[in-house]
Amino acid sequence: MKHNNASVNDKKIEAGRMAKDRLDEIRFKLKTGQISYDEAKEAALEPLEDLYAGMVEVSKKYGFGKPRKPNFAGMMR
Repeated sequence: MKHNNASVNDKKIEAGRMAKDRLDEIRFKLKTGQISYDEAKEAALEPLEDLYAGMVEVSKKYGFGKPRKPNFAGMMR
């Protein structure tokens, strides 16, 4: 069973990495004026959740405490 669990955890970590790329793309579009602030905030909801899930798995894997949940304003700076 441990092998299955490791696979699920690795998928969450990879989804977190992909979410970070997606957030960078949203940030670029926001900074260049391609999308509005409200559109960017709406588009970033799911990637922020995926990023947090990946952060939790990494912290479990390496024995760190629970990470802070990322927010929209912090990621768009």
